[in-house]
Order: sequence, then structure tokens, then C-alpha cells
Amino acid sequence: MNISPSQTQKYMFSEFATQQKSNWYNKVIKELKGGGFDEKLLWKVPEGVFEPLYTCTETENLAYLADFQKSNTWRNCQYIKVLDEKSANKEALEALNNGTDEILFDLCQNVTSNLEILLQDILLPYCAISWQISQNPESFLDSYFGYAVQKNYSLETLTGGLQLFNNQDFKIENLILKSKQAPNFTILSLTSSKTDLSDFVADVLAQANFWIENLANSGIEKSQIIQKIQFKITLENRFFLEIARLKSLRILFVELAEFHLEKNIESVNIFAQTTFDLSQNDPNWNLLSNNNQAMAGILGGCQSLCVMPHDAEKAVFSSRIARNVSNILKEESYFDKVYDPTAGAYYIDKLTDSLAESAWEKFKNLI
Repeated sequence: MNISPSQTQKYMFSEFATQQKSNWYNKVIKELKGGGFDEKLLWKVPEGVFEPLYTCTETENLAYLADFQKSNTWRNCQYIKVLDEKSANKEALEALNNGTDEILFDLCQNVTSNLEILLQDILLPYCAISWQISQNPESFLDSYFGYAVQKNYSLETLTGGLQLFNNQDFKIENLILKSKQAPNFTILSLTSSKTDLSDFVADVLAQANFWIENLANSGIEKSQIIQKIQFKITLENRFFLEIARLKSLRILFVELAEFHLEKNIESVNIFAQTTFDLSQNDPNWNLLSNNNQAMAGILGGCQSLCVMPHDAEKAVFSSRIARNVSNILKEESYFDKVYDPTAGAYYIDKLTDSLAESAWEKFKNLI
């Protein structure tokens, strides 16, 4: 049920006198001893200049953000670099038996992996398997889907996807056609090296639009193309802005998809992965950073969350802590129990709207 700001005021805060923002501002100026508001309290970032406080009256025109997110579930993904199949399989089974529901296998240093060994005892219909590969994706898909069929798994039950290092190097149309019987297995993992958040969102939207139009010209249905798209976001320590980045990307891709399909799409597939500030060579810092970024990814609405191990020298321990970050946020903090926990937060709504508006204008200039 939607409750308007006026209803909220009437039913929840009727005992409290309404305060004007100007009263708050005057109080702050007094506490600052007469000056320095702009220098000390305004947040200046490439996406705009933001005040430290917003009220319902300043976000009344942002009703389109309400009820946008219909669920808040995500997969807890563990990254595993495959150096030898037996060790990687053992690590994957350990993760899957302790709260992980997606594995990201990095095959870039082991492109000829034996899937019989790597996937032994892994029940593919009950978990997602994603793959980072750098060459021969068509041959790999043939092998992977062939393995699944051999084990009597329906391709319709497979989830996860490919993460190619450069989509332009491969015949994506062939990969999409090969995966037609696996509708929930993504092929196009789109990301960008842009550091400015609105530039990033605009760039990945432009990439998505490019592939939708070009693959459609090859005879592939647009609905099938859109279903095969995943956005990969490397999170950083900018909590509110990361939430706004994910939310604005989801909002704008829905608009783009609806333009191409002339109907609504149910969800936007976002793979969020934590990262570290290389200038902070401190495992404890990395651990706190992981938690901050994981929360931002979930609140922004990612579908997969990959928390990277915080200490390379303690690989086993760090991997356990990494997957438990997501487990705790779900099982103990109940982040999955609310569809959109940040809905109605004036500050985040203002950030999201500003970022979406800037990214959309840049996107239109790119296409």
C-alpha cells in the first residue's frame, strides 16, 4: 500500500509540529558559528552538488521511484580461480554446503578444464554457475551444455552465465542461439571502465542498446537478447552513490527494454562484486570495506553479490568470511525481507533521480 507524505504526516506524526527546512538551516548556521555551510556540509561530486538534508516536499515529483523494486533476493556468489580442477571442485562444494548459491569459476588460466572433475557432485539445477573465460566461448558452451545433458539436467534449469573479457571478440549471436534452451543463462556481461557514475551507466546502456539493435538485425528476437544481458558492477566505497548507481541503472534499462519490446520486463540482471582500495594494504580495512559495499549492492537491487576474500594470505579463512558477509545480511539482518529498503529515503531518491537524469542525457548523446 502506498502512503502519501500527507497521509504519513496525518497518521504517524500528528502529535508533532511541522517544521520548516529553514528552521533546521538556521539552527545549523548557528552551530557552525555563522558560516561555512557550503564548504562543510554540501557534498560535491561529479554527479552534482547535494545538500545534507532533503524533505518530502523536495521529492514529491519523484513518485516514479516508488514501488519500482518488486523483490529483494540475491544470489550469494563465491569467486574461485581454477588452477586445478580437483582443488576448485573441493572449494566449490565447501562453499555450496555453507550458504553459497552461485559459483563464479575463473577459467582464464585453465581454459581446457575437465568439467567431469570440476563439477563433480555439483547439482546444477540447484545452484547458479557462472564462468569467466577469455577464449573459445562457443566450444566451452558446447562442452558445458553437453555435460548438463549427459547428467540428465534440463538446460532450462541452468542459471548463471558467461563473463567474457571482450564481447566484441566473439560471435555473440552464435552464443545466444546456442543458449536458447537455457533461458536463464546469460551471455552478454556488460561493464565499463568509466569512473564517473553517470558516465558508467550511460556507457553500459549504450552497449546494451548496440547489442539489442545489432543482434535483432541478425534475426534474434529482442526479448531473447534482453534476457541474455547481465550488467557487471565493481562496487567501491561510496555507499549512497553505489545504491543510486544500481537503482538508476535498473530504472533506465527498464525504460530502454520497454522501448524495444513495448512491454514491461520483470527484472534487470546485475552482478555486483566488491573491490579493494589498493592504497589501503590492510586486511581489516578490506573486511569493513566488503561489508559496506555488500550492503550498497543489496540495497541497490543486485541479483548476484560476489564478495571477494579480504586477505590473500589467509585464503580459506577469507573465503569463509566473504560468503558469510552475504549470509549474515540475509539470515540475520533480514535484508531480503523488504522489497526496497531505501524506498522513500529522500536523500537516496534525490541521488538516484539526479544520477538517472544525467546518465540518460549522456546515453542519448552516445547513440
